[in-house]
Amino acid sequence: MKNSNVAILLMIILSLNACNNSNSDKSAAIQQDENPLVGAWYLINGKYYTADRDSLLEEINKPEQPSQMKIFSNSHFAYISRGEDGLNTAGSAGPYRIEGNNYIETHNWSSYEIAVGAISTYEFKLVGDTLFMSGPIKSVFSDGKYWDDHIQMDEIRIRAK
Repeated sequence: MKNSNVAILLMIILSLNACNNSNSDKSAAIQQDENPLVGAWYLINGKYYTADRDSLLEEINKPEQPSQMKIFSNSHFAYISRGEDGLNTAGSAGPYRIEGNNYIETHNWSSYEIAVGAISTYEFKLVGDTLFMSGPIKSVFSDGKYWDDHIQMDEIRIRAK
């Protein structure tokens, strides 16, 4: 049931955002064309470390069978992950913004209850159709509290074709 709820949530969010974008004016369309993140991206490599980066906690290296897809519109993101069994295991969505080389996302919906309302900031770099993101998995809530698992991440995503 949880897997179907995550998939339904993802479809609703993307549909609502598509409706919002269809009503936008010409200047917004130009901005969307200039946003290089717009589209779908597969996670092909992820490394997750302790906060001091002394120990590698987990590595995901599946270029031929990605375990996560992240989708960006001009203003929102949504991701869905699947486990080894192929079933959906997690998802999150909400608005994002870019400030310089920082990508900042707000989790308005998430399969992780603790993440709802959290704001995560990562450094990013785009090289062709490859997206590199890195930084602490540390989120700040609107009330100033932190959700911090003391983990650093480096992720590589490729644009879905």
